[in-house]
Parts: sequence; C-alpha cells; structure tokens
Amino acid sequence: MRRKRRRPKGPGRSTCRNARERAALSISPAETCRRRKLQREELVTYRDADGVYLCRALDERRLLDRVPGARTAVIPNAADVEYYQPRSTDPPPDGRTVVYFGLLSYVPNVDAVIHFIRDIWPRIARRTLRRAARSSAAGRHRRSWHWPGPGSR
Repeated sequence: MRRKRRRPKGPGRSTCRNARERAALSISPAETCRRRKLQREELVTYRDADGVYLCRALDERRLLDRVPGARTAVIPNAADVEYYQPRSTDPPPDGRTVVYFGLLSYVPNVDAVIHFIRDIWPRIARRTLRRAARSSAAGRHRRSWHWPGPGSR
C-alpha cells in the first residue's frame, strides 16, 4: 500500500495545488520535480547552517515549522524613504506606466515578474488600451526579459 505524501509547507514550497493549476501556470512535471529537489536541498542547508537570516517573521515561522532547531534572526528589508523621494526635477507621473524594479536573478523576483506578465499585465493592457498603458522592468539582469503585449518594454 502506498502512503500519501504530505504537501510541503514553508519556504520554497510549490504554490501549485493540482495538475490544472500547474497547467494554467505552464509548470511542467520536470519543473515541479526540480522545485521539490531544490526545496529538499534548501532544508538540508538550513539544518546545517550556523544561523539563518530572514526578512519576515512569517518566513521565520514557516522555516521553524520545517526545521525546528534552526537558529534564526529576522532582519527586515529596509529602504531609505527620504532618499527615494521624487525630486523637483523629475517628470510628473503619467498615470499609465507600471515599473517593476528588482534584481531579476533572484528567484522570488523572477516569480513575481512571471506572474505579472502572464496574469496581471494582459488585463491591464486590455482595459487601458485607449490610454496606452505601459510596463517595464528595471534592475539587474533585465535584458533577458521580454514583456509581451502592447505597451511593454
């Protein structure tokens, strides 16, 4: 008799719940296997590490659920909001441009861009075609990305 495997929880878990969802996201069985292997390797690394830094308490709780003895510390992401204020010399916002800014070799950022390109941008482009909505990615490793649809660059 075969035991049913429990679905993984926590960092690195697959967000696909079934074959239909996987197909909608164009995730192949090989990709699913690769993600599971990566997750196992990550958990081994967390177990062997002297300490693990995480950006959110939620991520820390998820990790500790999977690796109870891990030594963790939460260090939130931070930005100097005073430095990143609009300058008087900046052009005014046009109200039709969406920019994704981030390191595009970082897996969570890549996942976010893929989700945006496949699921969100087509709806925005269809609804705002008369106003010529535009989208762009900014950040390191951007050259490898192609943004489909009208107004993308």
